[in-house]
Amino acid sequence: MNTTITIIVVAVIALAILYWKINNSSNSIKRMMSNLHEVLLSHFDKGIKGLKEKIPACENLGLLMPLLEIDEDKVAEKLAEAAENNDVETLRVFCDEFCVVKDIDMIVNPENNDTLAIIAAREWSEKFLLELKERGADFAIENDNQESANDFVCARVFEATENNNIDELMRLREINLLDDINSQRQEDKKTIGHIAVEKGHKGLFGWFIEEGGKTDILDSNQRTVDKIFEDDPEASMLVIKQRVEKKRAKEQEAN
Repeated sequence: MNTTITIIVVAVIALAILYWKINNSSNSIKRMMSNLHEVLLSHFDKGIKGLKEKIPACENLGLLMPLLEIDEDKVAEKLAEAAENNDVETLRVFCDEFCVVKDIDMIVNPENNDTLAIIAAREWSEKFLLELKERGADFAIENDNQESANDFVCARVFEATENNNIDELMRLREINLLDDINSQRQEDKKTIGHIAVEKGHKGLFGWFIEEGGKTDILDSNQRTVDKIFEDDPEASMLVIKQRVEKKRAKEQEAN
């Protein structure tokens, strides 16, 4: 009996600490914890049976969350909501304080088998997306619609390319969301270079070449940037390419 009372007291203390966290955290965490508390109570009776063996191994009371067998579907629902709303703080709390995220690539929308990265990229929750990237999320995973986080990132990249928005491309490159400068648009396999040449975006094309862009990649029509120059030469664009390549060759010689 004394052992049972001790276990219950420890669990109540844990709940008190959780309430303290609620009252000293942001509004987003307050909303999340309010809903999570309901889940905690619904699983309390089932979870407390195993506390006697598990509590001694805990280094902090935050680990009581998984020990109380929190409903994984409820966790997934809250994380999906956080991804949609660019709520990075909730992701960090679930991952780092409560340790209820076993896999950063977990499915959080069973209807389409969406991962957190897919939802964040679709809604363009940029801070959330960057947090996932730092945590090692796989942006290549596809849902049932054959959509991946990479697809949505590429869509953003090529929208900026079409609009000659070099500042946005440079920003995406800087924050490591444009990892592959030679990535190809899904529907036509065009690179940034293809589009820049076709649209006459000279400054953007020069930046593309400086960043290591290739001009021998085939699009869906079996055309490379080099082939575009051959078929319909644009002298100023070709000069840009030659100038950058010459500069790059000199730098390589110097090194």
